[in-house]
Amino acid sequence: MLRWTVPVTPDADTARQWATDELAKSAYHRGDSLFDRLGAWISEQLAKLLDRTGGADFPPIMYLVGALVIAAIIVVAARIALPAMRQRGRAASAFLLDDDTRTGSEIRNAAQSAAAAGDHTLAALEYFRAMVRGCEERVIIDERAGRTAREAARDIARSIANHQDTLRAGAITFDELCYGHRDGTAADVDAMAALDAAVSRTKAMNMVAS
Repeated sequence: MLRWTVPVTPDADTARQWATDELAKSAYHRGDSLFDRLGAWISEQLAKLLDRTGGADFPPIMYLVGALVIAAIIVVAARIALPAMRQRGRAASAFLLDDDTRTGSEIRNAAQSAAAAGDHTLAALEYFRAMVRGCEERVIIDERAGRTAREAARDIARSIANHQDTLRAGAITFDELCYGHRDGTAADVDAMAALDAAVSRTKAMNMVAS
C-alpha cells in the first residue's frame, strides 16, 4: 500500500527544492542551451514566488502540479520552436562550397586527415564536398554559389548515370551531419568516400562518345 510521505506544509526552501528537482529531470531538457536557459528562468521565477508566499499557504501537491505545468509549457515550446529553428538552419546553414577555394584534391586530403583523426562528421562532409568540387572541375556541373547538397546531387545525377540513389543518400547524410541532427560515423565516412571514388571514376553521359 502506497503512503504519502511528503510533508503536509513544506517551508519555502523545501518547496523550491521540489520544483527545482522536478524541472531538472531529463525529460524536460533536450540538451539545447535555449531550453536550459528557459528552464532556469522559470525556476527562478518560481523561487521568487515561493519567497513571497513563504511556502506556507499551498498544499504540497500544488507545487508538483505547478512544476508539471511548467514542464508542459517547455515541451510545447520545444515542439513549436525546434521546427522553426531547423527551418532557419536549412535556409542559412552551409551551402556546399561557398567561399571555399580548395581544389577537389585538397578537400579530399582534408577528409582523409579528419578520418585519421577520428572526426567522422568532418570527414564525411569533406568527402562529399570533394566529390562536388571534382564534378565542377570536370565541368560535369557548373560552379554556382548557394548550391545545397541536394541540389548538387540532383545536378550531378542528371549528367552521371547509375549513381542517382547513392547521390541522393549522400546529400541526405550531408544535411543530417551539417545541420547537427546527428554525429557522423565510420560507416558515413566509408559511404561518402565510396561515393566520391565512384563519381570520380564515372564519365559524364555527354562525354562518353568523345
